[in-house]
Amino acid sequence: SQMATLYKHASEAPTAPRLLNPKISGEFEAVILKALEKDPCERFQSYPELIDALLPPTEPMIPAAR
Repeated sequence: SQMATLYKHASEAPTAPRLLNPKISGEFEAVILKALEKDPCERFQSYPELIDALLPPTEPMIPAAR
């Protein structure tokens, strides 16, 4: 029924993406799961925050002094 589907969506955690596709990295899975959090405060708070999580870390423009 529609009510059962709505209840399931609102209350149950999503299936771990790596169970559906083992080729997904743990880092990407963490981004997906954060985007799907039930509590809006636990999700990404902005589009730039999501993009930052998806982009690989960059090298610093100036190497650290040794």
